[in-house]
Amino acid sequence: MPPRVVRASAVTGSQDRLRRHPLKTINDHVAFYLELCIAACCADQPDLIVLPELALQWQAKESGGCSVIDLAVLVPGTETDAFANLARKRQTHIVLPVAERTREGAIYNSAILIGPDGIIGAYHKMHLALEESQRGILPGDSAPVYRTPIGMIGCNICMDSSALESSRLAALGGAEILALAIMGDFRADRWTPGKPIFDEDRWMAIMRTRAMDNAMHLVVARNTA
Repeated sequence: MPPRVVRASAVTGSQDRLRRHPLKTINDHVAFYLELCIAACCADQPDLIVLPELALQWQAKESGGCSVIDLAVLVPGTETDAFANLARKRQTHIVLPVAERTREGAIYNSAILIGPDGIIGAYHKMHLALEESQRGILPGDSAPVYRTPIGMIGCNICMDSSALESSRLAALGGAEILALAIMGDFRADRWTPGKPIFDEDRWMAIMRTRAMDNAMHLVVARNTA
């Protein structure tokens, strides 16, 4: 069988651009990331686009006294529809991380996998940061892997990458591609007292180790590049 070529794009914003154009509402986030996804499609024609953790809420929660709980969205909903329309138009797949509110009222830190035909499925972050569980966000209890025309796709979110079993469960489920949406990584900061200093080379080494350990392709989107 000839090798299969899959083109992937990690879509995120620069710190400088976000300082100049802060995202204050859900609609700001939708417009910002939709524009970046369209640019990626025009430049690279990717088969898969991965966005960063809580892409539709992560800055808005810091303004107006809102919390992630307040800003959680229904899936499917108006916000996901915008990305589903792009996936259909461009015949691509998009991993859209959001704070999700179910119709029963549960809140999850989710990664929504969208394909050309609409929403394929959702992954719920299993390993929560302490502040997430304190705010009432619920942990996921499974590692779904989805069969798509470009391969078997699984997802992890941020703190999941610090626990070996998160990526291993996806691999055991048959994942060929693991999409990781991540806010940051304390393992890549300095190991001595003082102000945190993010070490890009160390972080890249950590990411590559997860991919090699599980014989998967890893596509990572961090909130700022």
